[in-house]
Amino acid sequence: MTETLMDRRAVFMRISSESDLIGKASVKPDEDTIIRYNWRQAESMMDEIINHAEQNDGKAIIPFDSIVSVRSLDTCSQFILWRTDGRYLIGKLYESGEDYKYGMDDRDGYTAPTALRAKTASRWVKVKNIKSGDDFPFEKWYIEAYRHRARSKTPLDAALKNSHMNVMFVYKEEGREDA
Repeated sequence: MTETLMDRRAVFMRISSESDLIGKASVKPDEDTIIRYNWRQAESMMDEIINHAEQNDGKAIIPFDSIVSVRSLDTCSQFILWRTDGRYLIGKLYESGEDYKYGMDDRDGYTAPTALRAKTASRWVKVKNIKSGDDFPFEKWYIEAYRHRARSKTPLDAALKNSHMNVMFVYKEEGREDA
């Protein structure tokens, strides 16, 4: 079977290990002080999504805030959530949309973990066949940039070092197996 560019395109979302903790809140009383409280000593958001998918035929809704367009999300076949400690989840992108509301349920088997307490989010993705791992295979993925009609291909790990973007569109190397 021939693999198309869309078959190899994925949404790549980066989150820090610290921001992945559920129940974390902070207050900044002055410029140089941050007080963190309400640390939950349990699962992370990623763990909650993985556990939810395991209990729901590998399916989950993942809400997030981003300015990426739904149209751009719809041109991808996979969704990757990568944490800065190397842990990741990956799955097939089933559907995407905007204006997530807590408790969203279209009765199609896709729901969000109840521990994800976001009341609303600007975007959501329905992901199936969710798998996880501890060491993301960066060598299989790259980004492409177009400037002045020229194309540049940058390995994903190099792109992450030079970017502060949390959501990017990445491509799997042709002929490489899934991550």
